[in-house]
Amino acid sequence: MRRRTANRYALGRQAGFTLLEMLVALVVLGFLMIGLTQGVRAGLALWDAQTRRVGETAELDATARTLRRLLSGIAPAPPSERERPVVLHAPSSRTRKGTEHVVAACEQLGVELEIVEGLDHREAFERYRNADIIVDQLNAGWYGVFAIEAMALGKPVVTFLHDEAVRRTEEAFGVEVPIVNATKDTLADVLRPLVESPEERRRVGAASRAYVERVHDADAVAARLVDLYAELR
Repeated sequence: MRRRTANRYALGRQAGFTLLEMLVALVVLGFLMIGLTQGVRAGLALWDAQTRRVGETAELDATARTLRRLLSGIAPAPPSERERPVVLHAPSSRTRKGTEHVVAACEQLGVELEIVEGLDHREAFERYRNADIIVDQLNAGWYGVFAIEAMALGKPVVTFLHDEAVRRTEEAFGVEVPIVNATKDTLADVLRPLVESPEERRRVGAASRAYVERVHDADAVAARLVDLYAELR
């Protein structure tokens, strides 16, 4: 009787797994599935990151080409030596650019102010070329394409800049930002030396052109942006 029971137990061992063995197998399989899932996710994340990087590199190339087209066709047009210089302001939005403060400062100084609005770029650019001083904006804290075009022309540019942004740019490129920093409260005082001195206008204008050639050269910009992007990755 005992022998037959033992035989049945032996046959059961040969025929399948015990409950404990099944549980162990399921646990091991679970770990394998988790590892496989994590591996697939990591692979997909890497693929997605590489795809984004290729796309962003293409965008950098497009930016470089745009800058090259923009700057290569701009010949310097230094400020004039006239006693009553022309201050130019080209607001896309008078409120955002602080136009009312520009008007007030120019009235205080008794200079001619030209406000460029509603013109196509070619016509507007000819107005930039004939100006002596460019006032960009008094609110944003940094400069854009308008200021870059003005600096490429060799014009002194007055705008509001955040100190931290200036510091980081100067550290990154090893060059002083030549833009004349102003707020709505200091604009008249900041403009006065440029209005009164043709030599100062030309000095700042020449530094502005050199800055654009150094910092906004298409190849330099693309290389620097790729380096910064690589650091962030």
